[in-house]
Amino acid sequence: MERAKSHPGDDRCALARVEFFKLEVVVDNKDKLDEIKKRSSELVDQAVTSVKQDVDTGDIATIAKNKFIIGGAVFLLLLLFMFTGSSELNCSDTDARNDVIDIVQYELEKAQWYQDMSTHISGIDIHTVKTIRIDEALKAKECKAKYQFDYDGETIDLDVRYDIEYVEDKDEYEVLAYADDLKSKVMAMAIMSQMR
Repeated sequence: MERAKSHPGDDRCALARVEFFKLEVVVDNKDKLDEIKKRSSELVDQAVTSVKQDVDTGDIATIAKNKFIIGGAVFLLLLLFMFTGSSELNCSDTDARNDVIDIVQYELEKAQWYQDMSTHISGIDIHTVKTIRIDEALKAKECKAKYQFDYDGETIDLDVRYDIEYVEDKDEYEVLAYADDLKSKVMAMAIMSQMR
């Protein structure tokens, strides 16, 4: 396993506790988030409807109260979005895939044989991403994908494995690519192409 790349602060959805007009909301998983957002939107819609009715009747005291409720509901929605910002890094995320390419390219470019053949390589991409294993307790994922590139007009697909791990003291995720496995496959391909 070679080099790692990190991604800061991607786990803000741990626990947010907000009290709003005797409505206590605890966000401890993403399944509840949609329900909370829906309820908050309903509160805003109800308050807006009520304000429209109060404007029609001219009830100034009720209008002021409903403006306060609308402001509180908007504040609640903002807090929810803040505490449920970006989630953990997933195997198929663009950042993770780009990091795998960077790590593998860094390792390949160390080899003279690769430098000689690199002018014939283009269109590097990661696709067909699979999550092999998830360890919720460690916030870690094991991933597998196809490392694709064009070599002299021929499209080559090679398997690549990588892990995504959470670094607690930095509050960020780290991508660790098994570059040596892929490097061996590319070297074998280079040898075979020399024999043609």
